[in-house]
Formats: sequence, structure tokens, C-alpha cells
Amino acid sequence: MLRGFPSNLFKGIRRQPCSALLKNLTFKLVNFNEKENKLVQEKGDYVTKRLSDNAVCVGTNAFFVNYWLFPILVEKPDQVCKILNELGVDAARGTTQLQVVVSDGEATDVTQAQFLMQHVVYLPVHKLVPYSELDKILGALKQTLFQLGCTRLKLPS
Repeated sequence: MLRGFPSNLFKGIRRQPCSALLKNLTFKLVNFNEKENKLVQEKGDYVTKRLSDNAVCVGTNAFFVNYWLFPILVEKPDQVCKILNELGVDAARGTTQLQVVVSDGEATDVTQAQFLMQHVVYLPVHKLVPYSELDKILGALKQTLFQLGCTRLKLPS
């Protein structure tokens, strides 16, 4: 391996989060605010329930949904983002940091991961956005999807 380093150093590093990440986790746990978290969930649920039929909300079947991000799946995501931005909605594709990683071991089917990354759009839905603005986002999304003739996507099996 590398001179002066034990042969299993990199395996150990991969299992141990860095101290900055652990410090951030500690801060988040110590300063967790139940009331604030409930507001985040209420706003996320508000948008999810009113989302256009032509958009698919990602992750709603998860054990715990905290709406840290608000990803939706749509046809023509680049065009959807462009039009939403023109309408004043700060939607983003933002998948530049995401990569599909195929396992070194067993054969892995990454079809769904690739599909998600190709169709995801992130909406600006979070606790600081007033309900009136959430309604504007929903209206702009509905208008955009109709204008582009988008239909509801089905995840590949």
C-alpha cells in the first residue's frame, strides 16, 4: 500500500465519518426542533397532496419523509426547469453531484437510478416558503406541464 500507512487504512477511513461531519450531526441532534420539523412536514405534505397528476413526487413511501429536498419526476425536465425559472420559480435540475455507482460485486441493475436522475427536478419547497408562494409554485408547475404536453411518468421495473 502506501509507505508508513497500515494496509487497511483506507477501509477504516471509509467506515469512519470525518470529525466535521460528526460535529455537524451532533449539532443537528442537540438543536433539533420538533415544532420546526412539523412545519417542514406540513408544507411538504401540502405540496405533495396538490401536485399535478403529471408530476411524480419522489420518496413519499419512505419510512420517514422529512422533505429535506423536494424532488419531483417529470418529462422534459430541462424544459420544465427553464419555464419554471422564467415564471419566477427557482426550480433546479441539480444532479451534477449525483453519479450512478455500479457495485463492484454482484450484478446491479441501475435502471431506476438512471431514470430518476434523468427526470428529476427540485422544487423550492421548505419551511420558509409561505403557503401563498407554494400555491404559486403549484400553479406554475401545472401550467408548465400542460404547456409542454407532459404526461405522468412510470418508473421502470
